[in-house]
Amino acid sequence: MKLLKKLMTLVLIAGLLAAQGAVAEQSPVAGTYTGVGNGRNGEVSVNVTVDDAGTITDVSIGENQETPAIARYAFEALPTQIVEHQTLQLDAVSGATLSSFAVKNAVKDALEQAGLDPQNYQMPIEYEAHEETIDADIVIVGAGGSGLSAAIEAAQAGASVTVVEANVYPGGATMYSGGMVLYAATEQEAEEYGSLTAQQLQEGMKQYAGEAYNDELAMDYLTHTKENVDWLKALYGKDDLVDSHDPGYVPLHQGDEAVEHTLAITIHPDGGESNGLVNHWVVDALYENAVRAGVSFIFEATADDLLTDDDGTVCGIHATGRKGDSYTIQAGKVILACGGFGGNYEMLKAHSDMERPIYLGPTSNRGWGIEAGESVGAKTAYATLPDIEGYNSMVYGTVGGLIVNQEARVLDANDNPIENLFAVGELTCVQALDLVHFSAGENISWNLYSGRIAGQVSAAELKDM
Repeated sequence: MKLLKKLMTLVLIAGLLAAQGAVAEQSPVAGTYTGVGNGRNGEVSVNVTVDDAGTITDVSIGENQETPAIARYAFEALPTQIVEHQTLQLDAVSGATLSSFAVKNAVKDALEQAGLDPQNYQMPIEYEAHEETIDADIVIVGAGGSGLSAAIEAAQAGASVTVVEANVYPGGATMYSGGMVLYAATEQEAEEYGSLTAQQLQEGMKQYAGEAYNDELAMDYLTHTKENVDWLKALYGKDDLVDSHDPGYVPLHQGDEAVEHTLAITIHPDGGESNGLVNHWVVDALYENAVRAGVSFIFEATADDLLTDDDGTVCGIHATGRKGDSYTIQAGKVILACGGFGGNYEMLKAHSDMERPIYLGPTSNRGWGIEAGESVGAKTAYATLPDIEGYNSMVYGTVGGLIVNQEARVLDANDNPIENLFAVGELTCVQALDLVHFSAGENISWNLYSGRIAGQVSAAELKDM
């Protein structure tokens, strides 16, 4: 009996000690702790302040090497949400997934330093999805360089414009670029600097272009590059832009004269370098002017259906928000500006000679615009990505998608325009660009050109109806 009492006493003491230990583990030392998480470009430091009750009272971002124009959306949203809801059970910010993971892992690290169990901060946030029907003159899928250019032109012409963007920020693949914008040199500039004229640029591009390359469309684009740069300069509104006559890009095939001579004029803010290490001034200028023109934006919503009426005529799109919201957007014109297909590995591999291509653009570029166009009979074409020595399978853009005419109207298999449907940007560049020359400002120039045309033509057609 005495032995049994002793055993019971020992069990009770052990239980009390275990409980005290558990309490001790969850008794934080109030203060500020710095945690670390791995982001896209390296470590991200996050400062987390907790009180003696274990409540997170402040979260702030510390040192990091993330791309400011992209990571800032995660850095602004997540700290506020963590403090407000006391949870790490939060969705990553669209387009800034790795930066989002870095923030959450860094907070977890800081909580552990404070003697807290991160598992106690995993309460999911309840959200009730809603349905919304929107009427617009023009709906644009994608808020990249081409979509923003189209939106500005259409809105300034008096059209009501709604833009749907899968990411939480505008810019698309343009946001991942260095901000250079290529334009063809005049004869005088060519003689003075050795820069290339439109004719010379086209000669180099044609050597690597696919079967869908359109001489007439490509030349029209190249001869308007200077005009589009001037338009962009006016939108930017500052006087710190400079012309660079350095090589806009490094030759991809050493010793290949056809590529080595592609010295082109680029334009970028003063202090930037022509190798792409500049800020994202292009996106900032376009987005600010689109908002000023009255364009409406729906972010973190992915287009998933191209709407047609009983006669099969395109009449809008449907999109689904990140949290399940449903958007039905009825519009007189639809402009597809949703980028290429680099985020769709199966498509990327199918149109590449690389063994394991690695896409460096936004993962939201999954080829939906091609799928949408094909659903109404659109014509498509692709150029195979060459296995370029020294590029380590890195892919900056895809060349393939929908075929359009010089008014950016999507064409069917018989080369007839599909009513009410336009397409721009990377989705259509197979007719005017090639993969060897794709980077270093040429893709941005094409985005401006094609986007502006689609915005102008679609808005003008609505006025005439």
